[in-house]
Amino acid sequence: MFGAIRPYKGVEVALEALARLPPHFKLVVAGKAWENWDAHHRRIHALGLEERVTARTDYIPDSEVELYHKAADAALFPYLNFEAQSAAGMTAVSFGLPIVASDLGGFPDLVDPGFLVAPGEPVQLAEAFARAAARGRPTTREGAALTWDDVAARIQALYLD
Repeated sequence: MFGAIRPYKGVEVALEALARLPPHFKLVVAGKAWENWDAHHRRIHALGLEERVTARTDYIPDSEVELYHKAADAALFPYLNFEAQSAAGMTAVSFGLPIVASDLGGFPDLVDPGFLVAPGEPVQLAEAFARAAARGRPTTREGAALTWDDVAARIQALYLD
């Protein structure tokens, strides 16, 4: 999980999902915490996930964004509510990461349906995350290319139509 840590981002759902996965699955939560991390810390301990969760809850400088994304096997966005497009999701796409996300906001336009889950559902999230990690290739929808040329062509098409 990468990006600002806010209550709607579903960290607690990610922790519950991780607890359902085999021990070799790990979770890194990286980004400035805009919420109190203490409840998550207590939940990590209650679930026995101390060795499987790494949290960096301060601002991640641009110089380290690539490091986090290249070290990841997949990106996880278990949002509880959301009505926009995720900048962190777009960043994960740019690094070619498989994505598992809640079926909210702009994620259905970005992620293959098999990797979209109902918000707040840790069992679905765990299953989709395991599939994405095993897949080893992006889970983005066909046509979800995000190069500048693609974006420019789409904008031009809007104006010409």
